Amino acid sequence: YINAVKYILSLPDNDSHLADGAAFERIRLVCDILGSPQKKPINVHICGDVGKSSCFTMLEAILSHSHNSFGHYSFDSKNDIRECISVNKKPVSHAEFADAVKEISKIYKLRFQGITPHRGEIMILVAASCFANHACTVAIYEKKAIKNDPANALDIPALSFIAPLFDRHISAETLESLVHKGTLETVSCLQHKEVYNAISDTCALSGSRLTVPIYSDMEIKSITFLRTTFTYRGGEYSVRS
Repeated sequence: YINAVKYILSLPDNDSHLADGAAFERIRLVCDILGSPQKKPINVHICGDVGKSSCFTMLEAILSHSHNSFGHYSFDSKNDIRECISVNKKPVSHAEFADAVKEISKIYKLRFQGITPHRGEIMILVAASCFANHACTVAIYEKKAIKNDPANALDIPALSFIAPLFDRHISAETLESLVHKGTLETVSCLQHKEVYNAISDTCALSGSRLTVPIYSDMEIKSITFLRTTFTYRGGEYSVRS
């Protein structure tokens, strides 16, 4: 496991490394070699500038209540890198993480000699492999609102959640990473008018149904440092900070 972590941390971790599109081709080829693990669960994307963790917390509560097995990948740094990949709220085991890194790094050495992969390439493949091994019915990938995020190299998500975006003048490339043609439904939180209009127009062109919450139906009951409790359309919910 220590060697697996050393390998991951030795890889470049800058977005420009993925810009040429070659990394996406590598990810797809390795997925084919691994038996297409990304096709087994329903893929869900969460993106945005803030609020991704809160969005996942709500999804986590829904999926736990419905007895679905679900995997979660977050690119955010953790104290222990394997904690970026969890199944049913628990990080994958040290052995499972190490085995997946070993298998995927071996494929890279055999197929792409002399090429150093991006850290995100390896991590997204490790996550997909672990989710398939656990027979997850849903795989949730947190990602950046950029076209070259490695999660975009996997299958088109069935569902996309868009957390708040700061940039009012959203670019066409960013929109491509947020709303995918073939995605059944896109759920957006309350956005600035210009951002909402851009998302709405893109959903109309791509055929993805756009859903937004009705904030007048929500009432905050209590807010503490650790937890927020609110009601929405007759149901009461509690979300940890």
